[in-house]
Amino acid sequence: MKLYIALLSLLLTQFVLAGETANPVQDYATSHALTGSVIYRWNVDLNNDGKLDVLLDTKLTDEEVAQENRDTKNRYDPNAHSFEVYVAKATGSTYIQSTGVNNGIELGLGIAPTIDITQCYVGQITELNAYGVVTIKVDAPREGSAVARILVYTIEGDHMKETKLAEYNPEQANALYDKYLAPTKRTQVQLQLVAP
Repeated sequence: MKLYIALLSLLLTQFVLAGETANPVQDYATSHALTGSVIYRWNVDLNNDGKLDVLLDTKLTDEEVAQENRDTKNRYDPNAHSFEVYVAKATGSTYIQSTGVNNGIELGLGIAPTIDITQCYVGQITELNAYGVVTIKVDAPREGSAVARILVYTIEGDHMKETKLAEYNPEQANALYDKYLAPTKRTQVQLQLVAP
């Protein structure tokens, strides 16, 4: 029985540490089997703990952009990035990879938050009494009306939580948009281009 408990403890320790890394870029490149690709990196404190978290996304090639435009109902938006999030640990020397996004209904394992880097705000969100990133997602189908959603992403332990603050017609004014995403309120995002 003791051997069983010791083996189980060892396996659980390895599972928990599997998401921990000192080098998020290398971990991201390895997990996505990237060779020769360019990676976007954004360093930002997502939870106001004084530590910079690391958000990573792969830069698409022209061929991948064309394929994306053919395969999806919405037009490709080069400002919308599906970032994998690496949360800085309290020690500041290692990071934990987010396991996914909880949309309030279920935890989507392996799902990454999509953030429009030209329309986002990082800071305190009074409606949630939480610190995080506010962004907008506009579904712009090739036919029909567009729908805008103001979303908030916060760190919740080992994953991100997505909360919808508003859903509206982007042709109309919205008070929450003005509060967080008006040009004078937005966070200026500086993406770095890094190689794996």
